Amino acid sequence: DKYLQKSYKHEDKRGRYRLLPCTNETGGNRKYEFRGITRAWRFSKSKMEELYESGMLVQLKPGSVFNYKKYLDEAKGVKLQDLWDDVPPARGKEWLGFPTQKPEALLERIVKASSNEGDLVLDPFCGCGTTGVAAVNLEREFVGIDVSLTSVETVVYNRLKEQGREFEVGGIPEDLASCRRLEKEDAFAFEAFAVERCYPGMQANHKQTADGGVDGHGRLLTSYKGNDYVFAQVKSSKDEKPPTVGKVRDFATALKMNDAVAGVFITMRRSDWSDGMQRVADAAGTFRYNDSAVEYPRLQHWSMEQYYENKKYNRFAHLPELSIPHSKEKRPFHAKQKMLWR
Repeated sequence: DKYLQKSYKHEDKRGRYRLLPCTNETGGNRKYEFRGITRAWRFSKSKMEELYESGMLVQLKPGSVFNYKKYLDEAKGVKLQDLWDDVPPARGKEWLGFPTQKPEALLERIVKASSNEGDLVLDPFCGCGTTGVAAVNLEREFVGIDVSLTSVETVVYNRLKEQGREFEVGGIPEDLASCRRLEKEDAFAFEAFAVERCYPGMQANHKQTADGGVDGHGRLLTSYKGNDYVFAQVKSSKDEKPPTVGKVRDFATALKMNDAVAGVFITMRRSDWSDGMQRVADAAGTFRYNDSAVEYPRLQHWSMEQYYENKKYNRFAHLPELSIPHSKEKRPFHAKQKMLWR
């Protein structure tokens, strides 16, 4: 539409048209005089006369060269090629910070070309849900699957709920018992789930083994003594046995080696944290952020049990506000993103 408005901006009884020059200065045509103007013309003199008599030639002002009308219905255009460089990237309110996020306009083109209204669109790697948004916008049904629980929640609570539609969601632990089942069935999925519930802005590491004792991280909005990272480590209660004090010491060492500002040691139950672990955490000290009077512990404990308890308990780790994950710019978590941590 923008191209048509810009290029085919003239209209007469026959329809919309654009004006193109009749001159051909670089071509092999001979110069001749036509209606008082001598130029190398694109058409023969007889053709120019024919166009003139039929009203196809236009002078924008007296004495100027002639232009000819090219009507829109004569322009077949160029078929869409296999390189699509006409769709701008996601930005502004549409941008959620996912590194592989596609623009809605791109997915709408794909969905529209590949299905009809009322069809079912399946995206087995739905990520931040752009395919679902495109499908709903185009009156299709949608099923999305992703290994990341955070991605699934992003689809439902941050994007598709805005469409005014109700959705069924499966696979997200809704209580401590189902969370413990997830821990036993898929330890890595449990780690990611726990890290991303720990505090708004924390994200799980993509690397699942040999991670140096760090399962996730977040970034402070401004640096503290040259660094801005907050780390998280998740320890499951294998065979109902809580993690040992040595695991907390190892995490404290990882924080120190990486100059992390703070770290959160995550367990399934509150009771997994012993007095000996707390002494190790206390030895790590505290920090104040941006001249705040609040002292934040450098090493602290948080449990999934707290996440599922009533609101009278502290549901999140004790940290300053973190930046939205994946964003190149540091932007605070706004209300839209915080809906994930309902």
